[in-house]
Amino acid sequence: MRFPFLIACILAFACISVAATDACTAWENFPAEISKPKTSKFALLLKPFQGVIDFMFHRFPRSANKKNAKDLPWTIATYPAYANQTEDGWNVHIHGNLHNRQPFSKKELNELVLDSMLRVRLVENKWKFWQRNYHTLTKAELEHARPLMHEIASVPIKDGVIGVFFEACEQSFVLPTRTNVEGSFYGAITVPDECVPSTASNETTTTIPTARMILAPCNVRTPRDDDVNNDADVFFVPPKGVTIIADIDDTLRVMDVWNVKQTLLNAFARPLTPWRDMPEVLNDLKHRIDAEGQNVHFHYLTDAPEMIASTYTPALTELYPPGSFDFRPVNFTSPREMINARFWNVKRLMESYPERRFIAIGDTTNAMGEFPKDMAKFSPQIQCLLVRDVSATEKSNWVIADTSMYIGLLANEYLFFRVPGDLYRLSAKHIASLVPGHNPGSETHGCFDGKHKLRQSMSPSTSTHNKAKSLLKAFWWNIKCSFLWFTHRPNPKCPWDRLAGEKYYNGDLEPEVKLEPYIDHLPVGEAKLDKPQDIDAEGDDDPEAEFDDEGDDQDEDGQDEDGHDEDSLDHHGQNRTVRDVRDQDVDEQDADEQDVGHQSIVMQDPEHRVHVLDKEDVRHHGHIVHADDQEDDHDRGHDEE
Repeated sequence: MRFPFLIACILAFACISVAATDACTAWENFPAEISKPKTSKFALLLKPFQGVIDFMFHRFPRSANKKNAKDLPWTIATYPAYANQTEDGWNVHIHGNLHNRQPFSKKELNELVLDSMLRVRLVENKWKFWQRNYHTLTKAELEHARPLMHEIASVPIKDGVIGVFFEACEQSFVLPTRTNVEGSFYGAITVPDECVPSTASNETTTTIPTARMILAPCNVRTPRDDDVNNDADVFFVPPKGVTIIADIDDTLRVMDVWNVKQTLLNAFARPLTPWRDMPEVLNDLKHRIDAEGQNVHFHYLTDAPEMIASTYTPALTELYPPGSFDFRPVNFTSPREMINARFWNVKRLMESYPERRFIAIGDTTNAMGEFPKDMAKFSPQIQCLLVRDVSATEKSNWVIADTSMYIGLLANEYLFFRVPGDLYRLSAKHIASLVPGHNPGSETHGCFDGKHKLRQSMSPSTSTHNKAKSLLKAFWWNIKCSFLWFTHRPNPKCPWDRLAGEKYYNGDLEPEVKLEPYIDHLPVGEAKLDKPQDIDAEGDDDPEAEFDDEGDDQDEDGQDEDGHDEDSLDHHGQNRTVRDVRDQDVDEQDADEQDVGHQSIVMQDPEHRVHVLDKEDVRHHGHIVHADDQEDDHDRGHDEE
């Protein structure tokens, strides 16, 4: 039984090789049609420093490989792409990086790991007192970082011609541009309908069809490195539908971009860790939109360089809905596309799908500030922005978000959320109706009904000079932590060290900030949290206290403290009564973390004000924390003000 299978595999690879050869033969007959990247003024200025750049990133042949540098195996770092339909066929947008992989020993790779990270070491040495705050790499972290360093330290191949082969139609194509000095390339090719799945042109389908493409250099006469894949999926996205643009770092995965040391560790030395239950929330949202008969396309963005795409795409594809990706290109020939990569990637995506509707998901610590400006440029394509309030859950975050650009937006065009569960309130029926023609007669706009504003974790602020305030805050934190330099680190008194799950010198762990999701205006029959739950306790409720609290929260006009009408509390037929909780009735999940002798509850509302309540009924608005953390949380709120 194995012999026929082996013969079939050999024939398949032979067909692929012949097709790739045909594409390269076509290029050899017309070499002038493949243009070289233009050299910018910025690239000319950097040319004298090219050797320094190569030395910093070890992108030069080692002494043992200088004579045989051209014989080193090649590899292409590429990632899932998207294709848009045109009159001539489908335009496939392809990115990647072509380079030679040179052999490294484990010792050399370990040196590269140490050189590429900040304050890390291989072995703890008590005599080196200046390394007191260094992170000692574990065996698992080191094994995870070596292959990545191998990719970064490869030698780029310039002027490479990239051939593209599609297995579905057994046809090959050539990208119209060559690789630049850094080995990076981008090109769009038009493929006929024979290479595209038959369901791609069906606007009623809810599944985005895909096809496999294989990349190979036509003018490189060395073997391929078998350790790295040079293929990727292409998503043939219909002209109409919903596209969710999701920022990856600190929105989908844990990255801690406000901490350079932790960012490098999370990016290079640790496997991808999803942020809380975000995979479950986005998969649930996709299934609900599919159930409404609307196709949804996920496009993932990151500022990470494209050479490390292999550390992002496999894990994200397993956790989240499959989709296309955009990374930061290493392109000194066009510096504006490299420096402001997020804008140009989004611009290219918008121009490819003028009839699709887009929803952007990001956080307050990255370049999401550009999206409110883009909404005016690409109206009505970008419908709304979903922004994670990082300061609500991360005690080590020093960045004070600038939210002034959201003031000019409509109430249903943005939403600040604290935890992934807050997004369960998005109505799939509403989102599906954003596409013109999906629900004739409806005038749907934004991510939710503008008549009933969803509760948010923060409001847009007119405060100015937030960047300067953030720098002063970071400077003050640095002073506080500097006084702890001669003590044991990590230390809970140092704000930089207060990362969720951080193990302190005394063996204690920094607990994760626990926040229950908002459940106001849940869509009926869609989200998992259709019925309000007792999110705080399983103890007895006091009806009289509940009515007293409701009376306190409402003003004379019949509105609650958030400005909602009393009738709006039952929108969509949902009972939004939030149960009262006593100090002795705590969640079983938090029981192990609270001290028995504490008789007070410290509550933190969405605006991060901390209140201490002694032996009285309280209305739950957010996070129940320990009384021991009262002082730390109060300092955090003071710093934010």
